[in-house]
Amino acid sequence: MSTTPEKSIPLASSFPVIESLTPRARRRATLEEKAEAKKKANSNRAEAAAVKRANLHKKENDSGNSNETQQKNMKPMQKKGMESGNETQQKRIQNMRTNKHKTRDNATRKPQDNQSAELIKQLQNDLESNQKQLEERNKDFQQLSVEHETNVANFEKQKSELNAKNSELAKALELNHEETRILEENNLILQDQVSQLNQSVEELNLNVSEFQKVNKELRNQVLELKGNIRVFARVRPALDAEESAKVFDFPADDPEKNAITLVGESKEAFDGTKCPDKKYDFSFDRVFHEYASQNDVFDQVTHLVQSSLDGYNVCIFAYGQTGSGKTFTMEGENTEESLGIIPRTIRQLFAEMSNNKSRSGWTYALKASFLEIYNETIRDLSCPESEGKTCGDIRHQKGETKVAGANEISIESPEELYALIKQAKRARVVSATKSNERSSRSHSVFILSVTGTHASSGEVLRGVLNLVDL
Repeated sequence: MSTTPEKSIPLASSFPVIESLTPRARRRATLEEKAEAKKKANSNRAEAAAVKRANLHKKENDSGNSNETQQKNMKPMQKKGMESGNETQQKRIQNMRTNKHKTRDNATRKPQDNQSAELIKQLQNDLESNQKQLEERNKDFQQLSVEHETNVANFEKQKSELNAKNSELAKALELNHEETRILEENNLILQDQVSQLNQSVEELNLNVSEFQKVNKELRNQVLELKGNIRVFARVRPALDAEESAKVFDFPADDPEKNAITLVGESKEAFDGTKCPDKKYDFSFDRVFHEYASQNDVFDQVTHLVQSSLDGYNVCIFAYGQTGSGKTFTMEGENTEESLGIIPRTIRQLFAEMSNNKSRSGWTYALKASFLEIYNETIRDLSCPESEGKTCGDIRHQKGETKVAGANEISIESPEELYALIKQAKRARVVSATKSNERSSRSHSVFILSVTGTHASSGEVLRGVLNLVDL
């Protein structure tokens, strides 16, 4: 009797293996091992049943052979009846055996099929779960793949941009190298030019020094030609309290402006006739009429101020009767137009010192004194009025004239000199006159010592500028 081969049950080994060792995967592996063991047991039982069926079939064949032998010895009718009975009996037996085997196989297969169905169902559930996990992971992988592609695209874009910038920077670097080379060449050329210019400057400085010497000599020769001693005359306007009679006359044909005429008082003769006015003609180095400005007067002495920087002794003094305007000419008033010789001299000195320092390297040191001579007594006006310091005798030593005990104040700025002048004004002896309610009653002497030093040559020049109000 032939046996029907059992259908093979698909095991977990035929499904995709999940590499991750999750609890579900471990449970699945255990179920696979149990299914494999059951399959082996079922295979062994099937083999045993097949062997039994084979043995039973052999016995039946042997009994059939003995029946055939008996049947040969029977009569034909008996033989025919027996054959038909035997056939019926054999079919019945065969059916019983078949039914018995079927019942046994069904009894054996039923629990196996139930276990296999449960296993298959469980495996299908695991498969579905794994498929879901795979789908989720596939989605994650696809998303990561898209992000990766985006990142790769961005990276490629950035890479291309960086390559473009790199090429631009390389070109710029090349240009910088070229410019640097050109600048270095120009720098070498400029250094040569600078060295040549320095040599030229040194030569020019020597020439300037020589020129300054020549200029100083020529300037002082001009002043000597004009006269080492020069006398100027200045006429002040008439005051309201004075008579309006004409006292001075200025000739019209005087281009040099050095002539002046004094008009005398008119007198009557014995017969009552009027005598012609007497006129006295005078000439000076320069004459200033009553409308001349303070600047016009200073223009005539500005070269003398420069001579003090050249190392010469200079003296400018105003002489005249009380109320003639000496103090106004020397000191002036607080407005720009009315500044006198002393403040204008201070301003010019500091301007010339700054120019000489920047152009030719001369530096200067100034010391100032302000004295008053009253009743043959010398007073120091740089001291406060309450102290009233009295100085000693006048001394002449080594070409310099000094007053014993007089203060010499170092001056660094024009403001310090202006402060000294204000202090001296407050300390002077004054009194009221018919022409001036505050008229000075003394002689003032403003002494400014100038020491110049040349940085490169070491040459030293000393000059004194005396500004006197008699």
